[in-house]
Amino acid sequence: KLKQNDNKNQKGVHKSKKFDFILRLQPSTQNLNLDDYKFILQECGVLEGLQKPSNFGNRRMAKAYYYFSGQISDFNINEIEELAEKINQLNLVHIQVSSSSDAFRLFETLNNRGVPLSAIDIIKNKMLSEMERKHQQSIDTSYDKWQEIIFNIEGYEDRFLRQYYNAFKHEPLVQVEKISRATSSVLIKIYETLIARNPEELFEDLMIKSNLYKKIMDPDQSKELGEKIKELDYINTVPMYTLLMYILSLPKNHFPEDAAKEKIKILEFIQKYAVRRNLTDMPGTGVLDQLNIDAIEECEKNIKNGEKITANIISDVFIKSRHRPANLKELEDKLDDSYFYFNSMSRYLLIKLDSMQNSKEYKPDLWERNGKNYVWTIEHVFPQGDKIPDDWVKMIVGKKPSEKIDAQDLKDSQDFHTTWAHALGNLTLSAYNSNLSNSGFEKKQSKAEVKSGGQTVKIGYENGLAINKLSFNINCQNGQENSLSNVKKWTEAEVKARHEKMLGILLDYYKFDSER
Repeated sequence: KLKQNDNKNQKGVHKSKKFDFILRLQPSTQNLNLDDYKFILQECGVLEGLQKPSNFGNRRMAKAYYYFSGQISDFNINEIEELAEKINQLNLVHIQVSSSSDAFRLFETLNNRGVPLSAIDIIKNKMLSEMERKHQQSIDTSYDKWQEIIFNIEGYEDRFLRQYYNAFKHEPLVQVEKISRATSSVLIKIYETLIARNPEELFEDLMIKSNLYKKIMDPDQSKELGEKIKELDYINTVPMYTLLMYILSLPKNHFPEDAAKEKIKILEFIQKYAVRRNLTDMPGTGVLDQLNIDAIEECEKNIKNGEKITANIISDVFIKSRHRPANLKELEDKLDDSYFYFNSMSRYLLIKLDSMQNSKEYKPDLWERNGKNYVWTIEHVFPQGDKIPDDWVKMIVGKKPSEKIDAQDLKDSQDFHTTWAHALGNLTLSAYNSNLSNSGFEKKQSKAEVKSGGQTVKIGYENGLAINKLSFNINCQNGQENSLSNVKKWTEAEVKARHEKMLGILLDYYKFDSER
């Protein structure tokens, strides 16, 4: 804790609500280590007035704190004193070297006997020491610049370094002889080579590209391009970030006249390709890095020949590769599967179906979260549980409410469950899944809830969602507008009709241009 006449501008001074202080032990700022440490000191009653860092409990320092505080709480006072005595018996060795670069080399040498350094730590040490040795840039200056890079890619450092190399290895600054693709096993070798060659230019380029990477992970959704990029996050298409980083780095003159429009077309292809790949597992994940590299190399050939980059150039690489994507029939089989619900893409595709039917006036945020959980979740119209409620059994087999259920009825309803419970046509989205649960169909449609102030809100299938108003024809009865929100019953005819309508919309949307 600092006194009034202490120099509060000196390095290492931190501020809390009531006083300034200097930490005797100061962790690095990387990965929020310093912020986590200060918050732990607050938890222990040493500091106060500090905000809890976001995602605090997910990081190692918090986990270590909770572990040891849990262990200590079970100790008696004698055991705690014994632990403190052992800590006080530790010997600290002070080693002084002539330069910061020597300090980094010493650190790497000593650390070979302990927990291995991560690739990003080794690369950082090499970069900072080389910037001091070759360019006379102070370690503190280099460290601050490095922290800007880490801020942009935090949590994804190794992935960024791999994808940076794979995206730009055609450039002399980045290329390493005989290494055609960055993998975890060669990452350190790549960057040690690059840093030894030209640390200053590499440092600046990493800064620029890390800013691009941040825009991919956290895009500006007020613009159409940002909306399209954000959608990639929902699809879970991280391998495609390599190509995307490359495309976003290109100047406008490498595209046709309307560069923004062409980039949108490229992103739409990437979305379609990724959805089809994730649904069908074709091609395998292991070839995606190479396909990204192949697409980039094809773009570079066109640029050297004075040609423009178009979505067709990129799509041809992915579609015509020997690692082919699934064809339309294979895609249809996956969408048509009765266990569609268990595919990782099911929620995304239901939201996509809703967004394709939405008007500009009504555009709900179906990706809204309440903490870690999504507010809108998948709702089974016909209940998904194995124990089918009696009113649903009677509806399925066509019996009146007053009639009894026999063994054949139970078998027929179980067959219906097996065929349709998890199929596309039986699924919708709801922010009140638990409120609907196993309720009867009519109640699921019309259910409402009274909110504060006396306002009545529809929470059933009459809630206004476009996916619930999607019209379908039953038994080819043209002109009759049926939808989940107004159909009178939910039997095989209704589920099948809605299923085929939804299937047709998705198949048409996810066709590649070459399949039209």
